[in-house]
Amino acid sequence: MANKKKIIHIITALNIGGAERMLTNIVLNKYNFSKFSHYVIVLNNTGVMAQKIISEGVEVIDLRMSNFYNSLKGIILLFNILRRHKPHIVHTWMYHSDLFGGIIAKLLGYKNIIWSIRNTHIYSGKGISNLTFWIMKSCALLSRFIPTKIICVSNSALNSHVKQGYDKSRCIVIENGFDLELFKFDEKNRKKIRKEFSIDENLIIIGSIGRENEYKDYGNFIAAAEKMICFRKNVVFMLVGVGLDHSSIFYEIIKKKKLQHYFRFLGERNDIHEILSALDIFCLHSKSEGFPNSLGEAMSVGLPCVATDVGDVKILMKDDNYIVPRKNSNLLYEKLLFLANKSLIDRNKIGLKAKEKISRNFTIKHIFKKYNNLYSEIINNGE
Repeated sequence: MANKKKIIHIITALNIGGAERMLTNIVLNKYNFSKFSHYVIVLNNTGVMAQKIISEGVEVIDLRMSNFYNSLKGIILLFNILRRHKPHIVHTWMYHSDLFGGIIAKLLGYKNIIWSIRNTHIYSGKGISNLTFWIMKSCALLSRFIPTKIICVSNSALNSHVKQGYDKSRCIVIENGFDLELFKFDEKNRKKIRKEFSIDENLIIIGSIGRENEYKDYGNFIAAAEKMICFRKNVVFMLVGVGLDHSSIFYEIIKKKKLQHYFRFLGERNDIHEILSALDIFCLHSKSEGFPNSLGEAMSVGLPCVATDVGDVKILMKDDNYIVPRKNSNLLYEKLLFLANKSLIDRNKIGLKAKEKISRNFTIKHIFKKYNNLYSEIINNGE
């Protein structure tokens, strides 16, 4: 460990999410980042991903900045930790960490500071809180002075933040990467999930994965599903994510229409790779995205996908045949019905092409190399 370059990651929390998964993959060193040792600092709430990191022997420190008083204590603790560890790089993830971690690292004289931007929804009151919006605006002002590089998860995220004042010259794009060893079709998982939710093999499952919020536009998906049920009775629509359980407003809507037989609301799950094997078609119905993890994971498994034209979907899919305008439930349902009417052999061919696109451009190993090269470049230039 003595010859390894030290990287300290600072993140707001370690719940299930795109940033959290990417950080976890990096620090767990799956593809032998032999030149680096990693430490993780969490501002508040370690979350479920923390246990995975800790179990592999990586140190995780929770500053517990849950209120104003604890935040003051946490800032002092963060200052002392960074001063004691003397990292070669401080890599912060998301706005709060970018601001607090970036300022403290700069005050301590560290030059190698990386910010990570994962968000595309950056308008106050829509997608983020007023406080987070103003923290983001503060980061925009400081982006010319604090970070060496700003990693954006997508081109759409980069462009939207440049419009908010971020220094474009420091921004680069490193997309999400997908683990083809984890996200692959498994017949046992298919049978297991279908049995768990009492879904016969002759039924076509159309699935959606993502937390319930305004930008995921589940109303669009529900509207398309209602239209499709009129033409196909052998379909089941599976919704997976935080808030998508029987307390969801959308479950109440379909219950009132007596359509609950056609839906399964799974809520938050930690076995997404198993659930994807149970699906026949994947649907991304958002009205705004950056670089959608769920779509890439579905493509990795070999699922035929229909997606709205948001964020970097066209870069990921590279196929206009199954991309529809956002907020257009008519075209969404038509494309879903078109796939459902195809034979299993034809759907598998479409899914195989999707998997090949991920394999060529967006494997986790490919993305790891980008991070590895960036870390090495920054350290070499800074020394």
